[in-house]
Amino acid sequence: MATGVGGYDVIILVDGTAVGGERGVNITRRHTTLDTTSKADYPDRTKTAGWNDSSLTLEGVYVNGEAGYAALLAAYEGQSSVTLSEQESDTVIYTATAYITEITKNAPLDGETTFTIGFDVSGGWTAA
Repeated sequence: MATGVGGYDVIILVDGTAVGGERGVNITRRHTTLDTTSKADYPDRTKTAGWNDSSLTLEGVYVNGEAGYAALLAAYEGQSSVTLSEQESDTVIYTATAYITEITKNAPLDGETTFTIGFDVSGGWTAA
């Protein structure tokens, strides 16, 4: 697996083996709010923090050969988790367990085949 270029990468690991990396990433980290309004709060609503949630879309994913592609498809079709490693300058800063929600194959006429892959994180991000 090639190491990070440009300083920031998300690497996909299946069963502990790096199978792909991206050229572009969108990471969404959000949390819900819970309504705690009572009649005494009228006319304003009150809220408190709720559940955390995170999803990613990796674009221009380059996969390491047929074995890497097969591992990604097996994780998707078997609804198995993968590990995502968020890295800055080749140093892991966060990891997460995630499930693949979609795979789009991008096969241009004159270029390499890449993928756009969606993930939902399970259990949050862990600092390295």
